[in-house]
Amino acid sequence: FFDCWRGIKGEPTIVGTLYQMAQSIEGWFQSLGWVTQKCFVLIMALSLGGTLNIVSPQYFILDFDLIFKQLQVWRLITNMFFFGMFAGPSAFQVLINIYLFLKYSQQLEEAEFNGKRADYIWMFVISALIMTALGGGLLGARITSRGLLLVVVWIWCRRNASQQLNIMGIFDVKAIQFPWVLMLIHWIFGQGWEPDALGIVAGHFYIFMKDILPQTHGIDWLRTPRFLLNQYPEQRPVGGFGGTPTYMPASRAAPASGPPRSSFSGAGRVLGSD
Repeated sequence: FFDCWRGIKGEPTIVGTLYQMAQSIEGWFQSLGWVTQKCFVLIMALSLGGTLNIVSPQYFILDFDLIFKQLQVWRLITNMFFFGMFAGPSAFQVLINIYLFLKYSQQLEEAEFNGKRADYIWMFVISALIMTALGGGLLGARITSRGLLLVVVWIWCRRNASQQLNIMGIFDVKAIQFPWVLMLIHWIFGQGWEPDALGIVAGHFYIFMKDILPQTHGIDWLRTPRFLLNQYPEQRPVGGFGGTPTYMPASRAAPASGPPRSSFSGAGRVLGSD
């Protein structure tokens, strides 16, 4: 019995294995983008809180009477990030939805919103306003986390429309078709299509206002507010340890090596992570 703790013939001990697993989890967590990381913490806190009966999920749902009459304003946020509990018949689907959210949120934050923390937060704010108004106000939705998942998926798929995605190892679809396939899968498993449709509407509103309208009419009505840009200035990766980039404000980014120049002779831009 004790040999399994000490290790046999050079094999790692149980304690050592657990330590390595903990390091791997910590490394994965640290590799997440700043916004995605905070979303993950909130999602896990809500789901675990409900699963372990620490707090009732009734405190997470969208209820305008309680929000305005009792000032339970946290419901405006918790209803978007409560994906469900890790128990019961829907537990597996909850895990899948959380995985998909983290995957596509991370990819957005690494590419389209790379170094643009304020812009990414603003995207969530815009999506929350639309889903709260349409979902909570018109449709009576109590939870909009599935909608938030589809917002992230829709925006990523629209900006990577030509990429091929494999569905459960069975067939391939283009990225632009994936949101509809995901909505169909949810409907087949009895979860309804309305939450997904709500997210598609919110996601396409953002795409139209940020990508289409500025190109066709030169108008950007969804500019990130100045207070957010001041709080989270635009950054660019300047290297790091273990493959995790270190960011610094773009306005104070370190100059490239080489002979000094008397003047700046080029327009700066945020480096991507391709």
